[in-house]
Amino acid sequence: MAADEIGLQSELSKKSLLLGEAFKIADAKDVTHLFHQMQAFEKEYLATRQRPHMQSAFNIAVLLKEAITLTPSFKSEEKTEVLRIGTAKNYNNILCPNIGLKWTKGPVKLLGVQVSTDLTQLEKLNYSPILQKL
Repeated sequence: MAADEIGLQSELSKKSLLLGEAFKIADAKDVTHLFHQMQAFEKEYLATRQRPHMQSAFNIAVLLKEAITLTPSFKSEEKTEVLRIGTAKNYNNILCPNIGLKWTKGPVKLLGVQVSTDLTQLEKLNYSPILQKL
């Protein structure tokens, strides 16, 4: 479980670093504070192996989860846009009204790549900006 670089403890540490960075980027101070509290209890538990420290970390984790769900910068549905493609280009039906998805004519960014309904625009949207920087 705690084998260097391959155990669960190592994986938890890596994921904790990424999570902490995400909170900093989102500028979510309350969430970041709870995260640091949870980490402190976790470290205390690892040093002492006293169960109350781990229970405190779990209790903070519950509060952390609630804080994340209430933080606007973590609500992906508010940032989600739906791009019409294929025969749905002119489709205007309401999609998932309970979530509030927004239709867009595009382009949209998907995993760092600009996607458009116009395939001829892909080079202009993705390669040209990179080539201009060179």
